[in-house]
Formats: sequence, C-alpha cells, structure tokens
Amino acid sequence: MEVDDRAGERIRELRLERGLSQSAACGPGVSKSYLSLIESGRRRPTPAVLRTLADTLGTTVEYLAHGRRQPGDVESTVLFAELAAVNGAPRTALEQFTAALAALPAGTDSAHTAELRRRAAHGRARALEQTGRLDLAAAEYDALWRSAEPGSVQWATYGIDLCRTHRTAGDLDYAAEVGERALEAFERLGLEWSDETVRLGVTLGGVYGARGDLLRGEMLLRRMIDAAERVGTPLARGSAYWNAATSAYDTGRLGDALTLAEKALALFGETDHRRNLTMLRHAYGVILAVQPGRLEEGRRELAAAYAASREVGGVGDLAACLDSLAETALAADDLSAAAEHLAAADDLPLAELSADLRALLRVRAADLAFRTGAPERARHLLRTAQQTLTAEECRSVEAWQRIAELWHREDEPLLAAEAYRTALAATGLAAAPRPAPAPRPATDRAP
Repeated sequence: MEVDDRAGERIRELRLERGLSQSAACGPGVSKSYLSLIESGRRRPTPAVLRTLADTLGTTVEYLAHGRRQPGDVESTVLFAELAAVNGAPRTALEQFTAALAALPAGTDSAHTAELRRRAAHGRARALEQTGRLDLAAAEYDALWRSAEPGSVQWATYGIDLCRTHRTAGDLDYAAEVGERALEAFERLGLEWSDETVRLGVTLGGVYGARGDLLRGEMLLRRMIDAAERVGTPLARGSAYWNAATSAYDTGRLGDALTLAEKALALFGETDHRRNLTMLRHAYGVILAVQPGRLEEGRRELAAAYAASREVGGVGDLAACLDSLAETALAADDLSAAAEHLAAADDLPLAELSADLRALLRVRAADLAFRTGAPERARHLLRTAQQTLTAEECRSVEAWQRIAELWHREDEPLLAAEAYRTALAATGLAAAPRPAPAPRPATDRAP
C-alpha cells in the first residue's frame, strides 16, 4: 500500500483533534514510542498499524496513508452521525461528525462537499452542546454564524444556537447581547419573517424571562406572536405559543399558561422536532402540576417527558426533567420518589450541567434533607448551592429565589433576606415569590 511522507502528520493532527493522548490512541501492535516515531516521520506505518489507527481515530486507512478522501464514505458518515443525533446518541454523533470533518477537504469549489462540511460542522457543534461541552459548542456556533450570510435561514439558526448555548451556560447577559445583535441585524435588512427568525426572537424573549426582565420579554413576545401568525407555520406558531405559556406561568397566569401550552403541543405535534416536543411536554407537565387538583397528572406527564428525553435528549434535558420530577414529588410529599429522582440526577455527569441547574438540584436535595430530619446536611447543601451560583456569577433569579424560600421556611430570616436581595439584584425587579419557571424552548432546533 502506498503511504506518503505526510501520513504521520495526518495521524498526529487527527489525534489532537480528537483530544487523544498518544497512549489513548495506541492499540494492538502500536506502542506509544512507535506512534511517536510515526508522527515525527521517522517511521512509516504498516497497513496493519494504519488499520488500527484508522479505527481509533474514526477515519479511513486511505486517508491516513495518502490523504485521499472518498466523498461517498464521508456522506455516509455524516448521515450516520445525523441519525445518531436524532436517536439521542450525542457522543456517537460527535465522533462521527468529527471524523467526517477530518476527511473533508477545506477550500473546495464543490458545492456538494461544502454543504457536507457545513452539515458536519453544525452537527458537531450541536453534539458538543448536548454532551455539555458548552464553551467549545459556543465557539463553533459563533464561527458558523459569522460565516453565514446575514438574514439567511442558516444565519438565523446559528444565531439561535449561539444564544441558547450561552443561556444554558448561565451567561444570560451575553446570551441577550447575541440575540439582540442578531435580531437587530435581521430587522435592518428588512426581510420577511420566517420560522427561524421567529424562533430567534422567541429565544431572545426566553433569555429576558430567565434573567427576570419580564416587561421586556412580554413586549418582544407580543411582536413574535404577530410575526408567527403572519408566517403561519406550525413551527413558528408553536414556538411563539410555547414562549407565551412560560411567560404566563412566570407572571402567575396559570390558567392562561395551560391553554397556551396545549396550543403549542398541538402545533408541535405537526412537526418532526422530536426533541422540542419532548421539552414542551416537560414544560406542560410543570404547568399542569400547579393547576388545582392536577398535581398527579403533571407528575405523570413529567415522567413521560423524562422517558422520551432518555431517547432524544442531552444531559441537560435529563437533569432538568429530574429536577422537575423531584420538585413535584416533594410537592406531593412523596419523599421516596423525590429521593429516587435526585439519586438519578447524581448519576449524571454534573460537571456538564449549568450552574443554575446544579444549584437547583442541590436545593431540592436540601428540601428533602430538611423533611427527613437531616438539617445539617440540608444547610450544607443550601450553602453549596449558593457557592455554585456565586462562583460562576450566575444570575438565575429562580435558583436564588428558591434558596431564599427554603431559608425562610426553615426560620432563617437573615439568610432568606440575603438570598432574596441577591435574586432582586439579578433581576432588577421587586417581584413577589412566584412558581418555578416552566422550561422554555432551549433545544437544538426550536428556540
């Protein structure tokens, strides 16, 4: 087999791109010292060694040997990765998208190859996001957004992704800045509204709501509902109604929230956005659980949403569902179920979760500890939640408010007042305590 002089260089580049050490890249017949010699160009790999390295690095023997790409094989890799992403296997999707990008030539004039590269790059960014690697995901979304034509469908989609990722990471101010820049640029161009641009506006509205800027969020929401009705598609209208439902919930209009969530569910049922539909069912379960006499219905809906998230959701989706399941179990005084849900959350890679979600899970655990006669553990968990939010400068109004409510319930007025002040500083609004916000559109496709 022909092996050119750049084989070692390609092997090293792919290994580093995969984030593998030389030891991790080794396999049968390939020692660390031998791999080092190959990468430095002092040894030429045998066909057997190339096969081992190709399997490890997720590429082809032909590419490692002489840099030749096989477009058909690459397209199959992209399709396989997209299928893995749809089926809730983000780590497999990440590996395959990365392999496809490594095998695609840069700077080609082929429109087909350029489109494959775009799909693979976007898929890789989404897989990074779903596996909790938010910094890398945001950087890759940003590169895609800057490279897209302003006002195009792709440009709006990447803007949504970038805004959502910063919001998930807890950087609400920067998420709002990204969304505002994108929406202002779109409006300057004077283009017609579309599914994607409505979703962009709805995503920004969700960020405003998450940081407690309710008036600004309501004003933007009214505009987005009008725009969605003009667009007329189930996706645009469903996205707007979803956000309207969470806004109504946040402001205590629980009956309106339920009606709007049911409309959004019906509309999303007409789309192929499985992950969004699952997240919407989660939001619906939260809203249903606070309706008079419907707590158990809400818990059943949340259990169904969690089961669906195990198939199509990322780590954050699962943790958010478990948090809501624990909260509603506590509301039902079902302490054993609450303990089960929190134990399941502990089994997730918590480092991949946002600061506010990690803090909320600790607040639920503290609530459970207080109720089961472990006050010292409960206080430790609450302090840990506060430290998590403070260390990462997380402006989560909900998390701070929940901490304050729990301190108040346990007759700790000074600690409660401090947490309430922090919540108010985060929002700038002197709002009364309200229910925990229902999950907002924050997935890989919908706002």
